[in-house]
Amino acid sequence: MHPTAPHPSSAPAQGGLALRPGHRLLWERLRHLFPPHAVASSTWSGSLAIGWRVADRPGPAAQSAPVLLQVEPDWLIALLESSDEARAALLDAAEALVRHGLQGYDPEPAVPRARVIVIG
Repeated sequence: MHPTAPHPSSAPAQGGLALRPGHRLLWERLRHLFPPHAVASSTWSGSLAIGWRVADRPGPAAQSAPVLLQVEPDWLIALLESSDEARAALLDAAEALVRHGLQGYDPEPAVPRARVIVIG
């Protein structure tokens, strides 16, 4: 199965959203970079979308500006097919990339815009 195709065995993540297996591995590694109540979901385009509630207001104004991790299909295939050691190295590199990509990110900007980080 192609890594960006819906996966029938995708398990629900926190908040009841389904993550593809490769996205689940990535989210488990990156989870600590985001607020405890952040949720992640796999998108139809193969990205990992991350967001969280930032205010006690109703509607979209209470949501963070989204963080979108565009995961390249070849990177995802390598992650899923690699040895434990190689997988750890790929995830270490992805964590460093995301940490760098989040520098200057504002979850509550005056004009909401997504932060897009390409992995792979």
